[in-house]
Amino acid sequence: MEMMTREDFNRLKEAQTEAEHDDTPYLAVVDDEMHVVGNPNQTERKKHTYTVTFAYPNLPQYKEQIKEKIKKETDNLIVFDRTFKNVFVPPRRHTAVVNEFVKLQMWYNAVTDDGETRPYTEEELAMMLDSLSDELLDSVYDVVGVVLGLSEQERDYMMPSSVLDTMVQIYKDNPELANESDLFFG
Repeated sequence: MEMMTREDFNRLKEAQTEAEHDDTPYLAVVDDEMHVVGNPNQTERKKHTYTVTFAYPNLPQYKEQIKEKIKKETDNLIVFDRTFKNVFVPPRRHTAVVNEFVKLQMWYNAVTDDGETRPYTEEELAMMLDSLSDELLDSVYDVVGVVLGLSEQERDYMMPSSVLDTMVQIYKDNPELANESDLFFG
């Protein structure tokens, strides 16, 4: 798998930070009481469109599955874009999506000995990206895969740069999911 670069990380962190400042409402449960956080007048459920680039092995069993126009074909790979229209997170999948967001949110800040979070130092960020880049990218793949309703196998064939672009768009389109998952970190 491709390594996540500092630029990739910064793009994701910036999208996450923008989501934090969005006032799209979300449900917060505090001390067993439910509260709506954000602007309750913004409750319209919007459906979104995402286009993801896939690279499947150039084998007959995969070629049969591809219904989209092939962008590039080599002896080893078939590259194509798949467009997901009218995407929204239904209540049944909501918990799974927020769970994946929580796993991703853990990567954005260092956790101190007393359980507080703080931004990474430059040195910590470099070390984290160097040693844990694959795990971070896996978290991004998981969020995108769950939001789009992809199987584990389909997730494996998404192109990394396309996944990152899609994740940034998911943050912009669904800030309430990021904000709800951020509740787990205080």
